[in-house]
Amino acid sequence: MGTKVDNRIYWPESLNLLPGKLELTARTLCARIISEPWGFHKIAGKITEPMLASAGNYGDVIRECQKQFDSAGRYTPQSISLEIAYATPAQLLELGMEDSESDISFAFAMFLDVYGQKVAYDIWHCIPGWLVMGKTGDEIAIESERMRRESGAIQFNEASDGKEEFEKALCMALEGKTIHYPVGPHLAALRRMIKCYEQGDYIIVAALSGVGKTFYAIGEVYAAALDGIPSCLINLENTPKNMQKRLWQKHCGEFFQTDLRSTDDITRKRLQAWEDVKRFPIANYNPGRALPSILSAIRQDWHERGIKLAVIDYAQKIYIPGFKGPRNYELDRVSAEFRELALELEIPVIVLAQMKQEVSKYPDKRGGMYDIKDCAGFAQDATMVINLHRPEYFNIKECDGIQYPEGYADAAVVKGRETGTALAECRFDPVQGFHDIPTETFTQFPVQPPKMERPNMEEDIPF
Repeated sequence: MGTKVDNRIYWPESLNLLPGKLELTARTLCARIISEPWGFHKIAGKITEPMLASAGNYGDVIRECQKQFDSAGRYTPQSISLEIAYATPAQLLELGMEDSESDISFAFAMFLDVYGQKVAYDIWHCIPGWLVMGKTGDEIAIESERMRRESGAIQFNEASDGKEEFEKALCMALEGKTIHYPVGPHLAALRRMIKCYEQGDYIIVAALSGVGKTFYAIGEVYAAALDGIPSCLINLENTPKNMQKRLWQKHCGEFFQTDLRSTDDITRKRLQAWEDVKRFPIANYNPGRALPSILSAIRQDWHERGIKLAVIDYAQKIYIPGFKGPRNYELDRVSAEFRELALELEIPVIVLAQMKQEVSKYPDKRGGMYDIKDCAGFAQDATMVINLHRPEYFNIKECDGIQYPEGYADAAVVKGRETGTALAECRFDPVQGFHDIPTETFTQFPVQPPKMERPNMEEDIPF
């Protein structure tokens, strides 16, 4: 507050810095808006015209971004510069590279804080005039509140409380109608338990090294592609070329070899399979292992293509730049960020994770919910945890006296808010990966995996 001397208020010198602070935070917000068009939806409903008017030339740029986002759902530095003569694409691109360590939400919060100070200063200037008009203290308080609301200095929580969405689902259910999210598990045995994924689902798929996590990831995006549903696969372990080869193998049903010379019919079939794969709405990225780069790639693809599924392969490859602390704390933060991403974009996010190596010492080589390597936070954050198992990989021939069929595999739901624990039988081969059981080879295998004694081992605590 100011100091009262001789019935006048003298404000501190720091108030003189307000215009400069407002310009600086407006510049930072403008930079983040230019560089993160896929994140503009997070602040689109919070920007008001008085805010833009106070931001000068940066306000003009933000206003144009908002206009193009409202009409087309996207914008670029080039499209903005076409409407703002004094801002060239090169200048906007250079501006967008500033303050890259912050994101659009943080930049808006900083701008809103300084803008709120500016509105408070405007209100303070109006008070003498209101007193001259004979307004009472209560009336002045009402006028002050009105100015704050109209300026946008007071932000309202626009998040849904879920009542409207659930009421719609309830009414449809009462009429026998159902609307499912378009993406579900690619295995038929899992789909019998889980009709579809839900918006905001965070699914962990865990397995020991070598069991086939990447095959499962490919199976999920491949199944979505066959239905024409766009998806994003973050691949941190294989080259993009290798991933395209695996997709071709799965679609064509055969191994890729360096010599594929054959009859004309078979050659046409192989070429057609590749043409199909090229048209699949699958984006396969390797943006690097830094968490911010991965999150940015997914958000950008959501903004540009409207993806309905994101798959990350795999969690233990990811790091947070500048993080200081034990590895399990770092991965706990990684998991929390992916959980938040699923809720923010309202799409299922599937994260592949590696099990700790102690699982290979268990008699049945099956992991539990908390056997994920380096961090138990994944199981705690997830809406669903699925453990993959291939006894053939460990040279296990039978279970409880029952012989495993050739290629036997299963996906055990060890955590499911809607399903509880369950086991889905499937098959595995190095071309198709995890796939449905052919009807002619279906065998009645025990519905639940056998319960085995676990060695008494401590949780992984990396130092």
